Amino acid sequence: MRRAVPRFPGAVQGKTASLPPRPGACQASPRGNGKDMTQAQTAPDRIAVAGIVAPRSVAVIGASDDVGKFGGRVIHYLIKHGYGGRLLPINPNRATIRGLPAYASVSLAPGPIDVAILAVPVAHLLRQVEDCAAAGVGACIIITGKLADAGAEGAALQDRVLAVAQAAGMRLVGPNCLGIFNFTDRALLSSSLGLDVDALKPGGIGMVSQSGALMGTLVSLGQRYGAGFSRCISVGNQADLELCDFLDYLIEDPATRVITLYVEGLRDPARFAPLLRRARAAGKPVLCVKAGRSAEGAQAARSHTASLAGSFAAFEALCRDAGAVLLEDPAAMVFAADALDRLPRLPRAGLGLAVIASSGGSTVTTADMLPAAGLRLAGMSAATRATLGRFMPESHIHLPLDTGSFDEGTSEGGLEACIRAFMADPDIGAVVVPMTTQPAMAPRARLL
Repeated sequence: MRRAVPRFPGAVQGKTASLPPRPGACQASPRGNGKDMTQAQTAPDRIAVAGIVAPRSVAVIGASDDVGKFGGRVIHYLIKHGYGGRLLPINPNRATIRGLPAYASVSLAPGPIDVAILAVPVAHLLRQVEDCAAAGVGACIIITGKLADAGAEGAALQDRVLAVAQAAGMRLVGPNCLGIFNFTDRALLSSSLGLDVDALKPGGIGMVSQSGALMGTLVSLGQRYGAGFSRCISVGNQADLELCDFLDYLIEDPATRVITLYVEGLRDPARFAPLLRRARAAGKPVLCVKAGRSAEGAQAARSHTASLAGSFAAFEALCRDAGAVLLEDPAAMVFAADALDRLPRLPRAGLGLAVIASSGGSTVTTADMLPAAGLRLAGMSAATRATLGRFMPESHIHLPLDTGSFDEGTSEGGLEACIRAFMADPDIGAVVVPMTTQPAMAPRARLL
């Protein structure tokens, strides 16, 4: 039986994401290194994904007062950003760390411990995982790298680490990851430099990334421009828990409105498409950047997280069929997610767009871009046509709309009335207003 995992006050209260069977006695593990784990014994899971993302107790193995070290930054961020659960520094050489009692080993720390964060040299990793398993820790977030991402010897060590965890029913995030940013509950389970700020803005953007450094960079970029995040998870080598497990969680997470993914390779492609369709049915847009399009990129993905990039064309078709939005630029993914998160409600799938501009050229070029993105111009209701008819001849009432056709003397109030009519039209999902950067356009920008 799984142990129930109560959360600290303010933690997520929602449906717990279900997990697939762990790789174990009757199947081969689909990890990136492709090794067969048929000899591994699997115990019942001690903790579910929701309890890992929002733990009530955290042990930091390799904790330090030095923020120049991974373990030092983890402790620093948890305290600085107001983590509300029990925090247990583990370091055999210190009596206290940042004013908290330190413990020589995780087995000597008071339990139960939901999550242990391991920021230790790779030579000590297996022993620390064994200690966590013996102490009944629910899950380990392993920041340590140089495992399956570093060749055959590292892959063999990763197999041994996984076998220990499976035998104990202990889940793993990573290795070679930067952990979890839980903005909603102030549980910053990470050493990422992206968290080295005075304040963090929670919001509705969730993220699962196979690159921890890129995740930190994208969060920093988004926060700089006012974007708010819910939970961001770096999965690293995906030895145990993988991208689909956390995508499943975010679909059910009430704090997440928009989901972003950075994918190098899928461990379980057959599971991915149904999850994308579930997200769409739940009204949560999924935006995705897929790395490894080229031969060079695929090789880099193999070296980075031991991921097999697979066919980009197949991935593109999968996203298109399942309703996910595939982008090339990670920064554009975050900005698009921020725009969606700011909407009071998300439009229904399948609705058309209204395009309105003061330049005929802008309306034409914008209309040309829509089919390639799978979008179309909307129709207009009789009420919308009646509103537009107050400002222009009937022959010019069509989409895209050129405001150069407005009757002479029409003020910015006419533009506002047209936009409001579009927004109220049940057949229009969004309004696109191409803009220039000329100073004279500032009043129009303020209107929008």
